[in-house]
Parts: sequence; C-alpha cells; structure tokens
Amino acid sequence: MTDVDQTSSTGEQRKSSGRWRKFRRLCLVLCVLFLLLAVVGWMLLPRIAEKVMSGMIADAGLEQTDFKVREIGWNSAVVEKVVFADGVWRLTADEVTVHYDPFDLMKGRVDHITLVRSVCTLDFPAEEKAAEEETDIEEPTEPSEGEDDEPTSYAWMHQLPVMVEQIGGLTADGLDLTIKRGGRIVRMTMDVSLDSENDQQFGVWLKCPDFNMNAGVATEESVTVITAELDEVLPDSFLHLIETALDLEDRILPEGFTVSGASLSAELLCEGDVMSPLTVTGALERIKYDGGDKPVNLETESAKMQLTQNFSGGGFVFLSGGLDKVSLPLDPSADFVLSQSEGATPGWWTRIEWGEEKSKITGGIEKFELEGTYNERPVSLDDIHLDLVLADDQLNVQGAMSNAGTVLPLKYAHEMTGDDEWQLLGELTIGPIKHDRPMPLLSSATDLFDDITMRGESHSTFSFKVGAYLPFEGKLVTRLSDVGLNVSEGLVTADGLNGTWELHLIPLSDTDPTQPDPSYYTLNLTSKKLHVDSKESLDFDLDHVGEAPVSITGKGRFGGDVAVLDGEMKQLNLHGENGGVEIDLLDTQVEFHMKGDLVTAKGETKLKDNVLPFTYRHVKKDEGEGWNLTGQMEIKAADLKTPVDNAAILIEAMKDKSLTGKLAVKMDFTKGSEQDFDGVLTASVENGTLKFTTEDGPVIEGIKGGIRLSSMKNKQTAGFHRVTATKMTAFDMAMTNLRVDYQMLPNGDIKLNNVGMSALGGNVWLDPFVLPGDDKNYQFKVRMKRIDIAEMAKLFPEFNGKISGRIDGLLPMQNINGDFMPQRGGMYLTPGSSARLRYDAGTKFSGGLDPKGREYQQMKMVEDSLKNLELRVLSIRLFDPRDKDKAVVLRLEGKAPTVQGSPPIILNINGFKPDDDTVDFFDLLLKHRDKLNFGL
Repeated sequence: MTDVDQTSSTGEQRKSSGRWRKFRRLCLVLCVLFLLLAVVGWMLLPRIAEKVMSGMIADAGLEQTDFKVREIGWNSAVVEKVVFADGVWRLTADEVTVHYDPFDLMKGRVDHITLVRSVCTLDFPAEEKAAEEETDIEEPTEPSEGEDDEPTSYAWMHQLPVMVEQIGGLTADGLDLTIKRGGRIVRMTMDVSLDSENDQQFGVWLKCPDFNMNAGVATEESVTVITAELDEVLPDSFLHLIETALDLEDRILPEGFTVSGASLSAELLCEGDVMSPLTVTGALERIKYDGGDKPVNLETESAKMQLTQNFSGGGFVFLSGGLDKVSLPLDPSADFVLSQSEGATPGWWTRIEWGEEKSKITGGIEKFELEGTYNERPVSLDDIHLDLVLADDQLNVQGAMSNAGTVLPLKYAHEMTGDDEWQLLGELTIGPIKHDRPMPLLSSATDLFDDITMRGESHSTFSFKVGAYLPFEGKLVTRLSDVGLNVSEGLVTADGLNGTWELHLIPLSDTDPTQPDPSYYTLNLTSKKLHVDSKESLDFDLDHVGEAPVSITGKGRFGGDVAVLDGEMKQLNLHGENGGVEIDLLDTQVEFHMKGDLVTAKGETKLKDNVLPFTYRHVKKDEGEGWNLTGQMEIKAADLKTPVDNAAILIEAMKDKSLTGKLAVKMDFTKGSEQDFDGVLTASVENGTLKFTTEDGPVIEGIKGGIRLSSMKNKQTAGFHRVTATKMTAFDMAMTNLRVDYQMLPNGDIKLNNVGMSALGGNVWLDPFVLPGDDKNYQFKVRMKRIDIAEMAKLFPEFNGKISGRIDGLLPMQNINGDFMPQRGGMYLTPGSSARLRYDAGTKFSGGLDPKGREYQQMKMVEDSLKNLELRVLSIRLFDPRDKDKAVVLRLEGKAPTVQGSPPIILNINGFKPDDDTVDFFDLLLKHRDKLNFGL
C-alpha cells in the first residue's frame, strides 16, 4: 500500500466516526424529547381521556348525560353515578369501567366497557287510541310542502358494527331491565355481553333466568344481517316480553295455553334503508292448555314455531305439532269427557296474525281420535279433521269426523259482541249425514236411539246464544230426508221418513231452584211406509198402506230423572195377510207417553168400519247384560156393528164366519233379549151374532162368552170356557138357549163339552168330542129329546099333510173331507107318548086300479086311513149313506079309528139317499110304491 492510499483511508475513517457521533447525539436528543413528551402525556392523560370520553358522549346527542369520573389511568378509567337517557330509554350504573388504548382513545375508540349494578328502563308511551276514535273525521287535505311522507329509513343499521367497534365490547352482569308499555311491565335481570370483531360484525350474548341468547350482527356494504339463537327459554316470560315490546293487544298464545320450554332462532335483514320482517323459528316443548273448571285439557310434547314481525306493526306466529293428551268435557254435569284414543297420531297447526288491523287466528287439526263413556256407554269419534278461522270476534270452523263409520261433516261459527256486557251468538251445522249403520253417539245421548239403525240423510243445525248477563240458550233442528229406520232388528221398520226433530235448550230459573228443567224437544215426522214384524205374536206382519204418509208428532224432555215424550201418531192404515185372509186396520190414531222405560198409549182404529178403541203399555227392565219387557194391550169395549168376517186371521176357528157384537180383548205379553215373545190373550163378546158365510150357513145370535189363551205360542186355554147364545138359525129351523164348553189344546184341537140347545120343541145336545185343528176327519153324536114331529115336518115344505107327536133320537155324525154325513142312528116316539098323522093321499095309491078289484079296495082303505091315523110306532132309522141298498128306513104302525073295518096300518119304507141333502120321506114313498109294505 502507498502513502497516498494510507492517508486517504485514514481520512475516510475519521469522517465515518464523526457521522456516527452525530447520529448518537440525534438519537439521544430524540429519546430525551420522547421521554419528555411521555412524561408530559402521562401527566396530561386523565384530562385528555376525560375530554375525549366527554366528547364521545356529547356526540351521541343524548337527552341526559350525568356521570362522574372517579379515577383514570393509562389504559382504563372508572366512572361513577352514570345516568344516560334519551327518549324512551334510561340507563343508570353505579360504576362504569372503560378500558382503552391511549392512542385509540385519541381516535374516540375504547376497548371495553364494564357496567356494575346497572339498571335499564324502557318506558314506551301508551297509544291514545281512544282519543283518536273520538276525534271528528275531517276531510283529507293536501299534504303541505315539505311534509315528510317518506317511509322510515333503517340505513343506520349498517353503522351498528362501526358504532360497536368504537366501544370494542361491553359487559353488564346483573343488568336490571324494565320494559313498560301502557299497563304492562316486564322486569328481568340478565347478564349482557357485547363484543366487536371488526367494523363489519359484532356479537351479543344475553343470559337471564328466562332465556339465553347468542346473537350476531354482520354488515357487508349496504346489507346487514342480525341472527340470534335462544335456548333455555321460559316461553311464558319470553312471549310476555315480545307482546310488551311489540305492543300487541292480544296474547300470542290464547288464554289457557302454557309452554314449558323452547329453543328459538331469529333473523333480521336490513337491505339498504329497508328492514325485512323479523323471523323467529324454533321448537316449543310441553305445550298445555287448561280451560278452567271441568276444562278442555290439551298436551303436546313439542311443536314447531315460526314468528314473523313486520316493522310496520303487523306479524304472525305459526305453530304446528302433534297432540299427546286431550280431554274434552262435552257434558260436565254428567262427567262426559272424551279423551284422545290410544295410538292416535293427530297433527295440528295454527297461525296467529296481528298488526294494524284486528288479530286473526287460523288453524287446523287432522287424524284426531277421541273416545270416552257417556251414560255407561262407549263413545268414539274418529278421523277428526277441522279448520278454523278467528277474526273480528268471529270464529268459523269447518271439517268432519266419524262415529262408528258414519261421517259427520260439520260447520261452526260464532260472533262475540260487546265488552263488559258481551254476547256470544253461534251456530253449529252437522251434515248432511249419510246414515247406513247404528250411531253409538246417539244411543249414548238418549235411550230413544237404542236398537235403532238409520238409513238415509239427516242435517242438523244448532244455534245458541250466551252472554255476560245472558244464560245459555239454544235450539237444535235435525231434518230427516227420505230416511229408513230399523228398530230392534226389524221389529218395526219405517221408510220414506221425513220431517224435523227440534231440541230447545231453555235456561233454568235463577229464582226457583226447584223448577224442573224447562228444556224440551219436539217431533214432526211423516213416514211413507211402516212395517211391523208381528209374525211372532200374530202369525202375520202388518204394513202401512195408502197414499197418505203416517204422521208422527210429539214433545219430550231429557231433563229430570228420566226422559219423557208425549206424542201422537195419525193416518196409520195397517194391512195384514195370513192364510188367504186379509185384515185392514184403518184410520189408526195413537196418543203415546214415554217416561224412561215405561211406554203407555191409547187410541183407536177401524176394522170393517167398526171403531176399536185400545190402550197399550209396557215396561222395560235391564237384567244383567240383557233386558226384559212386560206389557199389555187391551180393547175394552168395541161395538162391532159391521160384520167382521176376517177374524180367522187371528183365530182359525173363525174361518168362514162373521161376527158382530160388543167385543173386549186384552193381551198381557212378555219379551226379552233372551226370551221369545209370549202372551196371555183374553177376549169376551156380548150380544154377539155369528154368521157362517158358507151357503145356507147357520146364524147364531145373542152370543155371550169369552176365551183366555194362556200362551200365544201354542194358543191353548187353561181349562174349559163357556159360550152361550140365545138363538141359532140353521137348516130352516131355529134353535134357542145354546151353550157350549170348549177347551183349546196346544196341538190346535178343541175339546167340546156340554153342547146343547133347544130345537124343534125339544132338546138337542152333543156328546163330548174333539174338534181337530187341522183337516182330519172327526165324528160326534147328536142326541134329541122330545122333538116335536109337527115342527120337524115344517122342514119339508113339499109335505102337505099334518103330523103331531114327539120323538127321541140318537144321530151319529161324521165329517169326512169337510162334508157332514149321518151314521147309523135312529129316532123313535118318545116313550109314553102317541102321534097322529093326517095326510090326504088322494088317489095316489088306488089310482089306475080296478074299482071292483080287491087291490083297489085295499088301497082305498089305506088312503082313507092316512087321513086320520093314530100312530103307535114311529121310527126312523138311518144307515151309513155309503150303503147303496138302504139309506133310510121309515116304519109307521097305526090305526084309523074313523075308518070302519080298517086294520092296523104298518108301513116299512126303504128309501135311498136322494141327490140333495134334504130327504122328503113322503115323496120318496110315492116314487117307490113298488117297494112299499103296508102289512095288509
């Protein structure tokens, strides 16, 4: 290295060392200045912080700002006796700690604020709606210039993250919050935490006994989204908070509802200067409804919820879920409660709306099933689905349900008016109902519907009113259209049934507790067809005939110990047929009375233009699981003026006979669930006339007697019964003082005893015999005593002679295939009596003979003797008509005292049965002269 180089290098080192010394001096000066400024800043910081915070509070423009700075440090300050208020809110705190960065504080920004023993009050003024309603309505005017009709702007929402960033965060444990609006007050204690992440988002945490909330606010450009999650919610308090904060007139949940828990999510969106509706969704837990004394009770484990609140004031909450328990008291006085059926899974929903207009509630339920017991009978309602709307104090419900397979469509509406003196007017419509099977619901309501199957269509409307000072009053009208009824498994059936059934519910007296229930119901029905299954009791059925329908009217009561019904049946014309015999009971009118299990009736009907008044009664008793019915039907006094020729439809023995007279009939009967119909029939007749309707049939007059069938099953009598008659006309002769004792046997046969009468001047009687109840042949014996021969001769008008005397006789008779035939028998002169024959034979015996001959003299003597013949023997012997040789043998023995030289006359007449039933013995004698034997 040269000297020049060394010198140059040394000079540069000296220069570098001088610059370093200058830099160190500068750094030292700056350090001293910084320390000086730090000392000065540290000394002036409290004043600076106080001025900065005061400026920040002043910039907020609050109505009231009172506070006292107790201490202030490098990064925190403590403020006492804080009172901030503006408009509707007021915040106080015993102590506020503000944490900050000194440099950030210079920019008006702090890191965190902590409130101790803080109180916040929100006092919203009550809306003066009443005053507004009283203000006179004025004509609308044009808006003045400059008047602001623009909607409220919510653009300030986008500044919330920036504003929160200025305070960094906030903590207020044990904040005492009070919200007042009108007469409502909400008080709660909560822990509040607010934390800013940046100038675009921050979070809020609230924790109180009623709920926990975790919320977040995020802003991006001109869109701000607020979200919140709530859990451990006590819904009653939370809903009360919302109702007060939003100034809702009505409860979000109707009166009686309680909710045990909830978890909710909320979202609020502000886009530009427009605020979207607040939306709250979530789930409610253990919802219950209690309606009060003997209430409607509902329980559900969980339900979904969606609440939407518009910032214009309107909003709604939507709830949906299932039902776990239900209790509906339909008749609290009778402990009639319907509960949800086991295994049912119903679903429901409701939407509650509020806003500038009146609140509105809509809802629905489906797959709902109820069951219970009423009057110790099971009742079930299935497949219930309903939709409802409640608005402007008007409730409308529409839907349907099913009872044992019968669908019941229904509509319900009510309207409430007034406040303190409120009135509720409602109407329930059920139908049209298509009936094709029994309805247990009707049977449980009243015994009238026991064992009744209905077919056809019905439509019911129930209108009612009730109020604060108006007791419940209602009217149910049920209309039947072309309905068919089946009573007791076909015992009585009605078709083409039309008309109305009305139930009038009238309030009980509030001054007389002993007054019976004044409520009643009425019947006004007509039936085109009516069928009575009387085969078991009468051996034939009865059917209504005629164009005019049967009319049924009545009035009854359900109240009291037992149900009561008084009614009337008119225009009933019954027709029956049995064994070719027909019967018509026309213009039947019945007045009936039903009281519990007792039924009584009285009325009249026409049989062959004869009026038959009758009475009826029966009592039904329950015996274990079955029932037993005892009754009586009676015709006390019927005057049969028009002959009744169809009584054989009831008593076969009356076949081919007609009856007039005074008739009385009574039947005591029994019938049970396990017992066939049976009865005891008692009948009597006085001054009766019985005519045999066959040709030349006998007529019996003055009949008096009776019958008592101990069993209608086999139609038998207990012992013998007597029937008497004053007169019988038959075979051109009259018989008097008739009598007969009879007994009807279980097999249909009739025993006859003591059959007797006075006839032909003597007495006639029959030996005891059995009259079969079927077409079997039978026989009997006719006995005669002291029969007047002259009276008997009158039966033969062709006989122009005279005969006198009396005879006795025995005549066996036989009925073969319906024809009466005499058997071997005979008639003889009554012992100790005589007879005389006077007969002018003219020349019937001597005619054609030689007057000089001996035969002529003999025949002439016979002719003269017959003119006055004293009979010592008169006998008539009857042989079996099937004997072709001899049918009748007539033997006469006598002498003519007025014919000189006349020997005894003996006549043996052997006759054959002529073609007709009347035997003219003397004509027969003349026709067969060649066979006559005069004993001469």
